[in-house]
Amino acid sequence: MKKTQEKKKNKGLNILIVLLLTITIVASSIGLYAWAKYTSSESGEATAQVAKWHFELKGNGTEETEQGIKFPITRTDKNTTVANDRLAPGTFGQFDVIIDTTNTEVSYVYDIYIEITNCPTNLKFYANNVHTTELKTERNDKEIENRDIPKTAKLNIKRYVPVKYADATYKETIYWDWAFETLDELEEDEIASTEENDKIDTADQDKEISMNITAIGTEVVEKPEGVQEVISYIDFGKNLVGTESTSDDWEIFYQDDDNVYAILADYLPNSELKNLNIDLESEGNFCVYSNISEIDFINKMTDNTKWKGLLPENLKSNNDITVTGTVDINTFVKSWNDNGYEKLYTCLNESNEYCVGNIQNPTQCNAGLINTDGYENILYFPHTSYYNDCRGYWMSSEGAHREHVELIRIESEIGNVSVNSFKFKSFGLRPMVKLPSSMLTKKVGNVWKILD
Repeated sequence: MKKTQEKKKNKGLNILIVLLLTITIVASSIGLYAWAKYTSSESGEATAQVAKWHFELKGNGTEETEQGIKFPITRTDKNTTVANDRLAPGTFGQFDVIIDTTNTEVSYVYDIYIEITNCPTNLKFYANNVHTTELKTERNDKEIENRDIPKTAKLNIKRYVPVKYADATYKETIYWDWAFETLDELEEDEIASTEENDKIDTADQDKEISMNITAIGTEVVEKPEGVQEVISYIDFGKNLVGTESTSDDWEIFYQDDDNVYAILADYLPNSELKNLNIDLESEGNFCVYSNISEIDFINKMTDNTKWKGLLPENLKSNNDITVTGTVDINTFVKSWNDNGYEKLYTCLNESNEYCVGNIQNPTQCNAGLINTDGYENILYFPHTSYYNDCRGYWMSSEGAHREHVELIRIESEIGNVSVNSFKFKSFGLRPMVKLPSSMLTKKVGNVWKILD
């Protein structure tokens, strides 16, 4: 399938856009008032402890102006043919929206509404820096000149923050990309598709883009249905996925009464796999497979001694910590269902095969997740399209007997969980760490550190 990241552009076009931003800060009436928690003493008197509420919208590196807060729009492309303060086909970048709720002592939901006026049709917005997870955008791409109605694009980011993580600052980074060439994936004639999009890009030139950002904070007593909880992290002090810090490599995937399960935030690079001396076949930057058998694949993915090489030296000898090369489907289903998404069901069929599905008592391993709210959660789908030819990641399952093992894949672009051959060369790994909850004692915002 042709991907939109294939970029070329007619050299004769010179399309420049000036970008301006205005900010609106709104706090809902519910969120303006803190609730009181009452405790009784032996004398029968009651005292009230008023929970604190603090909600503030910021931009990374912002400056105060007479109009409000000015958000910097950072271009991260290396395109020297376009002036630094202009947008054009072939440019991309990012901007941050920061929600500061330090000292807050209540659970809440934050809503970030972004409205872009005169938004170019082919300017897209993404949740990750590799532009594989496009943000849902409500668009009016038809400009109505005689009614003075410009093109608009609207985005909404909504997160639930439980009270244990409320005293923190949260950053939502929005990545944008105006492709040098835009192909319509549904258009069979690539040349016609490209020429048509070139005309659209040309029509978008010499217009001033304005962006209005509104943040709303609302106190809640429980997690609203369908609202994604902010992701919490464990900082093991090693950078494995190539981000700017070590604090966002391991996402807390699931918790039970005694243990925490953390999953690698992205596919494990094969360069890191080689350092572990695990004899798996590799393909490209992320994909792994086996030429031997499913049992061989599973055994290598569950070799705790070798996979502990992903941890810092002081934790490798800790027998309370286990590391596997992939998440098992049981933990995936528990995490998914615990987050309140459309329920997944598991069972063993008459052939002793592990089955997963969207209905009770499934007879095969086949679950469609693309039309669920969970498909938008990077905890389960770090990418919603192919990334470096990697179509998704492997999971493991075990039947009633150890000799009956199945490899399960979760495919990013179609949001599907199914069984696949161990020889398939298009899926990567997301290792998982299991450790006692008692080891997580140092917390900064939503990032935990390990007890020394």
